[in-house]
Amino acid sequence: KNTLQWHGFTVKDRVLGVDSFSLIPQQSPEAYRKAKAFNEDYLRIKTGKVIGGPVDLEKYNNDSILSIGRIELNDVDLFTFKDKTQPDTAKRYKPLPAEMLLKLKSSLNIDSVKLNNMHVTYWEINPDTDTLGIIPVADLNVVMRNIKNYNIKPNDSIYITASANVLNELYTTLDVAQSYADTTGYMRMNLT
Repeated sequence: KNTLQWHGFTVKDRVLGVDSFSLIPQQSPEAYRKAKAFNEDYLRIKTGKVIGGPVDLEKYNNDSILSIGRIELNDVDLFTFKDKTQPDTAKRYKPLPAEMLLKLKSSLNIDSVKLNNMHVTYWEINPDTDTLGIIPVADLNVVMRNIKNYNIKPNDSIYITASANVLNELYTTLDVAQSYADTTGYMRMNLT
């Protein structure tokens, strides 16, 4: 079970705001590891200010299309833990971004999503050595553009640009583009 909280919710001129948002498991990572009988991720998220808008309320009321100009999340802290000593109960195919969006049941159109000053900590228990590995990712900044799943045109693609400091030593950038219309699931990725 998780605890979901947000503070300082505001709406002004079709722009939604939240001072902070958090999703926190009620168990510690250690208790979670003991309680799980399969290989599932532990996830904890905390944010600073979140802004979304403008929201097109007419489009949502008339056509059930969630249309938002931009969403911006600041000072996100993400902690995730994976115990790979636990058996996989099911091998799951994980879709790429465009495919994942196209499978959503609700219609969605977001111009851009920005993650500013994000910090990620990834813990993993190695199945061969039963030891804990920790990978910190600091100063993660991400921009995702053209996020949609309806009214797809032949040249429509989702674009993702990110930069981060991995292990506090390796500055890394990532550029991704994936066509919504390409049924082969091809994705262009440049990692530097």
